[in-house]
Amino acid sequence: SRIVALDVASGRVLGRYSATEVGDNPTLAGFDAEGRIIVTSGDRIMALVPGASETVSVVAQDDSAERFDNPLVHAASGAVYVRDVDRLLRFDLETGVGTEIATDLLPDRFGFTKPGSDWIVLPTRDRVMLLDATTGTVASQVWPPGFGPGPADIERYSGWVDGDGNTYIVLFEPQQANGTITLLSTAFPDGLQIAGPAD
Repeated sequence: SRIVALDVASGRVLGRYSATEVGDNPTLAGFDAEGRIIVTSGDRIMALVPGASETVSVVAQDDSAERFDNPLVHAASGAVYVRDVDRLLRFDLETGVGTEIATDLLPDRFGFTKPGSDWIVLPTRDRVMLLDATTGTVASQVWPPGFGPGPADIERYSGWVDGDGNTYIVLFEPQQANGTITLLSTAFPDGLQIAGPAD
């Protein structure tokens, strides 16, 4: 119910933000290019400016949202990505304008391919996507065979990222009759199947 900002070099407290200012269950999203701390709470996205003024400002709000969670800040483009139930939304931190990027998200499964990368891996109930975090556009996607509604899908999908973070290997039950191994990359908008089921 409270956020405390510290200078990691000295341990000095730079700001304290109470539930009155940031809500009862704030979630840290990250830092933007100006060094503001971006936080979500309920249907709001807020920017905290540590220092003497301890300024808190609401940069975006969506009254139709149930509750934002799993926020990601892409500082280079001034955007924050949030999930609202099963939708992925992208908000511009300067204008506060929000855009729906995808629906039917699987719980707890989207994120940057690696810290500081420009790419987000996003599995939904019927496909896996590689998003360009700068623009929110789909760079590559694949529809694994048999992917469809149901909690089992969460366990049937896994993947690895390359060193630069812009290529992702999707494994979908590779040892099963309908399994595949697919490469998601900007070079292959519909993915590239590397291997089918193993014998």
